[in-house]
Amino acid sequence: MCLSSGTPQRLRASRANQIQKLVNERQEFRKNKDFGRADDLRKQLKDLGVHVDDFDGTWRGPYHLFGKVDVLEAVSGLVRKETDWDCPRCGRLNFERNVVCCRCSAPRSADEAPASPYWDGSGRRLAEVEPLLALGLHPSREDVMRVLQAHQSFRRFRRISSLVTAVLAALSKHERPEVGVLVLRCMREKEVEVNTVHCNAVFGAGAAVNDWSSMLRFLREMTEFNLEPDIVSYNAAISACDKASCWEQALGLLDELPQARLDPNLASLNSAMSAVGRVSLWQGALSIMSCMPARKLSPDLVTVSTGISACDRGQQWRRAFSMFHAMPKMALSPNAFCYSAAMSSCEKGGFWQMSLHLLQAMIETTELPDVVCYNSAIGACNTGGQCWLALSLLSQISVVGLQPTAASYTSAMSSFEPYGCWEESLSLLSSMSEVKVLPNEISFNTVISACAKTGQWHLAMELMEQMHRLELVPDAFTYAAVMGALGHWRCWEQVLALLQTMHAKTVLVNVHCYSAAMQACDTAGHWQRSVALWETMSDRNIPPDAVCYNTIFQIMLRPKAEEY
Repeated sequence: MCLSSGTPQRLRASRANQIQKLVNERQEFRKNKDFGRADDLRKQLKDLGVHVDDFDGTWRGPYHLFGKVDVLEAVSGLVRKETDWDCPRCGRLNFERNVVCCRCSAPRSADEAPASPYWDGSGRRLAEVEPLLALGLHPSREDVMRVLQAHQSFRRFRRISSLVTAVLAALSKHERPEVGVLVLRCMREKEVEVNTVHCNAVFGAGAAVNDWSSMLRFLREMTEFNLEPDIVSYNAAISACDKASCWEQALGLLDELPQARLDPNLASLNSAMSAVGRVSLWQGALSIMSCMPARKLSPDLVTVSTGISACDRGQQWRRAFSMFHAMPKMALSPNAFCYSAAMSSCEKGGFWQMSLHLLQAMIETTELPDVVCYNSAIGACNTGGQCWLALSLLSQISVVGLQPTAASYTSAMSSFEPYGCWEESLSLLSSMSEVKVLPNEISFNTVISACAKTGQWHLAMELMEQMHRLELVPDAFTYAAVMGALGHWRCWEQVLALLQTMHAKTVLVNVHCYSAAMQACDTAGHWQRSVALWETMSDRNIPPDAVCYNTIFQIMLRPKAEEY
């Protein structure tokens, strides 16, 4: 199976439609003054390589994609404020909150810089945020108290409770949970009201940095503030445990909810599913999912994608496919995450036909595949021995306006290795610089291994030297592959020299390096050195593999070796 003709053109049109949809959604949020979601969409567009010009009413994307932006009346009839500033480079008018120009990204001049770039939803400046961030990750209580007193924060917090939430949200954005906890403690000391919303803002920071132990401790400490954790508090703590792969703690928190007279919601169960699925406990994930109807909860897209990922990690690939195909019965349409999870199962199971089918289905449903989906499809073709299909998918990534990654090229290069096509692998490695993709150690190891299997030891040595020039550190697999190539041509002295180099550079020498060296010495007729290497492995407590055993058995069966 292959993708239908005209796919790149349809993908370009689909990508343009997707970008236009995101642009229109952002304008709707701006119109409704929901600037937080509008900024999130702007960041998402920026990650897609899209530049939105709100003043000119246009957007420009990668590969010459462009479109129009519906200019809002509030923008088209903009009234300049005294605090707004003109870009020193391009002259564009910018709002006071902008630190860099919205058109050319030039920084504003120092004399026009505001006292603090942090604001709440009503335009109030949060002067204490920047000094609090400057205290670092683990400040003392006295330092936090000094900052809050210097900016008269307690007086402002008493009058406007929402300012506390805004300050804590800013700290959460910069992943400062400990600072947030100290702010709340200082507030209690000064008899400023602390509520559950404030505590939940701190939980958000802890979930962002996977600080599950601090979040559990703070959950218990909420009683100090005479507060009872709500479902949002528990969900944030479960999410922190999930991201830290602490599945037992996540399930423990889930079991605590009835005791706290709280009913778990979909977010609670989804986070618990993710926690157990992250450690390949797919049965536990499916068990949590099966109990949702009894709680009158309907699985959503996050539930299904989490379940598919859990089956994928547990090597239950057919269960993952069954769950994906059962989505219409749940009245759900697969999104990009569901497709990506299903395609990951295809990659690991080697179901390349299914992977291409899913990729085609994404295009037909205008759910645009990203580079991760393409990488999964290339990996599935690699596992399934379809090297030319993998190469075709790699070339398609750039055509549809996506940026290939080192993993994209590595999977494609690896697909040629079993067939001894080292020229294709080497050509792909050379072409990475043309699309501004930096090869990594795995990329070089893949090509070196391909060259080694066909006896191209000169190329293997040259590639290892190139790694040094790119400041990449060859690992044990790199050396083992080069040793294998040298051993094929009986270059045993160079093999032993490489082994000494590894010891001198404190590179971890594994069993593959010793097996390659033993084979090289034995092939060149220096079986005594092979035996010496066998003894060295014993001294270094390195367990031999099958290649080492075969080599030493063949040596011992020879008449001259019996005396040794």
